[in-house]
Amino acid sequence: MGIHRKDERERIHYRGDITMIKLKRFFIGWAAVVLCLVLGTTVLAQSGARTASTDIYARNYTYGGTNRVAYELTNLVNDIPITRPVRLHIDGGPWTINANVDFTTNITLVMYPGCPFNVSTGIVMSFSNNPLSALDWPIFTGWGTATGNCDFIYRWPDWGDEGRFRIGDGQLGTNIWNTGTNNLITITATNGIFENITVNSTGTFDHIETASLNVTTTNFVVAGRDMAAQESITIGLSNDMSTAEIVAKIATVRKFVPYPNNVFFQFSNGVYALTSRLTFQSFYGGGHIYVQGDTTEDGGGSSERNVTLDFSSGNRPGLYIHDNDCQVIVRKLKIQCKTDASPTVGDLYAPVGFYRTGYGQVTACALWGTSTNSGDGIHYSDGMQGYCESNVFVSINSGVRISDSSQVTLKDCTSALTNPCNGMIVQSAIGHRRGLVITGAVANVLTNYGGVTFGP
Repeated sequence: MGIHRKDERERIHYRGDITMIKLKRFFIGWAAVVLCLVLGTTVLAQSGARTASTDIYARNYTYGGTNRVAYELTNLVNDIPITRPVRLHIDGGPWTINANVDFTTNITLVMYPGCPFNVSTGIVMSFSNNPLSALDWPIFTGWGTATGNCDFIYRWPDWGDEGRFRIGDGQLGTNIWNTGTNNLITITATNGIFENITVNSTGTFDHIETASLNVTTTNFVVAGRDMAAQESITIGLSNDMSTAEIVAKIATVRKFVPYPNNVFFQFSNGVYALTSRLTFQSFYGGGHIYVQGDTTEDGGGSSERNVTLDFSSGNRPGLYIHDNDCQVIVRKLKIQCKTDASPTVGDLYAPVGFYRTGYGQVTACALWGTSTNSGDGIHYSDGMQGYCESNVFVSINSGVRISDSSQVTLKDCTSALTNPCNGMIVQSAIGHRRGLVITGAVANVLTNYGGVTFGP
């Protein structure tokens, strides 16, 4: 019996030990599982952080997020599988490139403002047709170099020295684009910086965005129109200049004259013997173009002016003003054309002729012919809006001709000396008369082809 009790007590004792052992093993097992999960999650997170996604922000792969140096960039490039296209955002501030860096072809570079590659002397950055995105901010600094090619539209001058950092000229710098059957875009570039864009087109360009152009150093021409804005300016012209010199002076003015800018073609006092017409065309932008004589003279009503533009030495028109989207104002001038015989087909023998111009105004001018056989003092045509005030018409076939859907207001215009045959002719257009009426030897007002007039 005694022995039995003792054995029973031992069995109970050891049974308790075995239970405790099982419990210990149970808890140790679960602790191992939890620890593995924790460690595994950390390892997976770290591994995931080094796995290339579509967009990678380079500073996140540097020590502490601030060690922006070449070897960190190289390590990152090497970690990205060559078969996986990614966008690599160069961010966080300037990058010190103190060792060579090579970019593989699968990487698109997105450069941020204030985050250039500061390339040390003797160091080379190599590119392999990498797409690159940046606007007008520095992306290269320092005295190192860059070689290869990047794929981009336009190389901004601010990117860095184009001689040291040769990464291509961009699409605008290297291509001639056929954009349609009759459209041709020609781009000229030097050292990656484009200088000229010329568009010859039979179509219409409704809008060109100029904010993205470096207009201070480039010339952008679309269908003959200069995209660099002309500031307000006065172009001085004198009668000791030849006709060719005056024409050349007119041509120096940029065509894009945005509102409220003004261009003054200022003729100094005197007589100008001109051997060809003076053309003012293709100005646009809503500004004002003034062709003027002595603005200190009294108002209109006189057949003489301090400035005379004499075109009468041959068969030619005078001021030929066409295809403008600016307002064109002619004032305080005497202008004379040869009108001895009827002009041949296509000739426009008018001291002032407006065609396809948004708005044309003539004030206080003396408009002369040499005979009443032909010629119009002023001709408004092709959808013009116009205004004509205080002008005098002498020895010409018609004072004012308004045609082809134009609409013009005449105020206090008169004839003098040899009256025109017809004071005013309105053809398929509208004429408004206010105040004095031009006296015509045949008729003051003549309308045909559906032309109408209003007023006295």
